[in-house]
Amino acid sequence: MSNNKQYAPYNIYAPDGNIFQLKYAHAATELGNTTVGLTNGQIAVLMVHKPKTNKYALDSLHKITKIGKNGLFAFSGVTNDGIKYIDYLQHNVLAENITKDREIHPIYVFDDLCYEMAYNALSNQRLYGASGILICEFEGKLHITEVVPNSSVIAVKGTSIGARNQSAKTILSVHADDLEEFDEGKLIETCHKALINAHPDAKEPLVGDQVECYVVKVGEKPRQIVL
Repeated sequence: MSNNKQYAPYNIYAPDGNIFQLKYAHAATELGNTTVGLTNGQIAVLMVHKPKTNKYALDSLHKITKIGKNGLFAFSGVTNDGIKYIDYLQHNVLAENITKDREIHPIYVFDDLCYEMAYNALSNQRLYGASGILICEFEGKLHITEVVPNSSVIAVKGTSIGARNQSAKTILSVHADDLEEFDEGKLIETCHKALINAHPDAKEPLVGDQVECYVVKVGEKPRQIVL
């Protein structure tokens, strides 16, 4: 599964090849926690590295939010923008599940949000500075969707956002053709390896309260896994 929906093509004069507003918004997303999502269609794993850099932070602070009955969402970047994503998704889940009695579409659920992103990019409004990963069930399969500040929404089997996400994606890409054969344990192991590859110099082992991990299966509610 690989789909990409671009909501607004940008036609901006930039002779040096850089649109700095978009560049800075993208840079903001890479300052957040490393997040990895992976699915084989029947099982999905969402894992976040959450080092405790603030001694006043509560241990119960969650980086992964449940969306509807069996959906999950995590973001990386500007916190206020990420919270807007969550509020938007929670509202749309209610509208689709209760009012229209149907599942949310993994890509089209972001329509209104991405049109707003595109408008902000072409006006004097501040761009959203957060990327997000959504896991949801649609037509009997689990889907992973990545949303980025340039108003693009991408459906993938596996992805990573946040700090050092390219290092995490290196591990995911190695197993791209084998996901259909993976069981729950192998999916969790692969996500964990991706986080470790992104943070080989972590001060503490990436286990326990350093990592937040959820697993969801088709037709079941998400459950938290302690590594």
